[in-house]
Amino acid sequence: DVCEWWLEGMNHALAYQQQLPEPTQWQMLRKAVYMWYQSDPFQVMVALCIFLNFIGQAAEAQVQPQPGTASNRIFHTIETIFLIIFCVELAINMFATLFTQFFMSAWNWFDILVISTSVWSSLGDQGGGTGVLRLLRAGRVIRFFTRLPSLRKIIVALYESIPSMLNAMLLTGIVLCMYGVMGVSFFKHDDSFKTFDVAVFTLFQASTGDGWSDIVRDLYDDDPDLTVNNMLISVYFVSFMLIVALILMQVVIAVLLEEFSNVSDSENQRADSLQSSSVGSQFTLRPNPFEAFVDDLSICRDTESQHYKILQVWQTVSAGSGKSHHDRLNYKEVANGLRELKLRPPALLTRHDWKEMVLARGLCDSSEEMGREDFKQLVLDYMRSYLTSELTKSMRVSQWEENSISSLLYAVKTILLDTQRQRPSPSHIYPKSNASFSTATNTNTHHEEGG
Repeated sequence: DVCEWWLEGMNHALAYQQQLPEPTQWQMLRKAVYMWYQSDPFQVMVALCIFLNFIGQAAEAQVQPQPGTASNRIFHTIETIFLIIFCVELAINMFATLFTQFFMSAWNWFDILVISTSVWSSLGDQGGGTGVLRLLRAGRVIRFFTRLPSLRKIIVALYESIPSMLNAMLLTGIVLCMYGVMGVSFFKHDDSFKTFDVAVFTLFQASTGDGWSDIVRDLYDDDPDLTVNNMLISVYFVSFMLIVALILMQVVIAVLLEEFSNVSDSENQRADSLQSSSVGSQFTLRPNPFEAFVDDLSICRDTESQHYKILQVWQTVSAGSGKSHHDRLNYKEVANGLRELKLRPPALLTRHDWKEMVLARGLCDSSEEMGREDFKQLVLDYMRSYLTSELTKSMRVSQWEENSISSLLYAVKTILLDTQRQRPSPSHIYPKSNASFSTATNTNTHHEEGG
């Protein structure tokens, strides 16, 4: 059965491929270039060029060659060679991924910005801010992050952590401004607190621990009229250091680390989910053919709705085998009917499943054919066994996930439905009680009359 399903899938794939138009030479060339561009050797080579170019820029900044000297010409030649390499690499990228795929990537836009500014600055001092554009060449090393997935993951995680950090940073900024206003009011005679912006910068410097004690000791001796006593200065700065430097700054760092960890975990889970939902995973087999019905049956309100849905499945299976839902079906007819449901992954009923789930449980007659009531009992039995296995898995994990909680809720719901189905109705209880009560009354009356 599994081999037949694989052969059927291969035939569908070959038929679909034959319907596709033949690719042109241009498309085949672009595909070959794209595969070569995305290969690991090419990406490692580009990353190595970016790193070597960064080393050359650092050496040029260290040597600082004078214009017209031999060392200046050497550095200019090295810069030109790397610029040509990067222009060729950008051209190959555009040729392989143009248009939509290329412009949908923010990293490609950054490559265009860096390379265009590098080309403009290499033309010489043409005015119009060319000197400022030269400074952007140092940002070319950021392109190194696009070539290494681990570094790119760090940059993406930091970027996505920014929204969660804004609240902590906003609170820190508000407290810093409050102390800045108080500092201008208290110490406006001092140059470090003469205006609001200078006071905020001084407090920010103090929050980093950079010479804050020197600032405090200068204020001790900087007030000849003693309008602000030393006790107030001590309370002001000690409270500021405790609240801002030792508490709020650490809160910002803690929020950053927590969000960075969460984003990293989500990125890993996203990568795992993408890998598991790839094309190859669509052709995995279910451990049981009735697993596809569990989610639909778990949302039923009561047992009647549950049984009705199971009978609907039986009608579809019977129709797929060319029979009525009142007829009994053998193994082959049930297997073909389940296959006609077009589930992905498919619901394949093997001979081994039929023997274990139908023949061993006596859910068929002597001709090895089953009816709709047998099918309903088969699905209900599997749901209970499946639920038990899922609960067992959930009990073994250290941290519950969404699937574990869903299994627990479904188990509680199943127990309630079974209890509701097995509970006797009041009509089965109270008449008997009333009859006993009447009999007891009549007996007592008879004894009294006899007495």
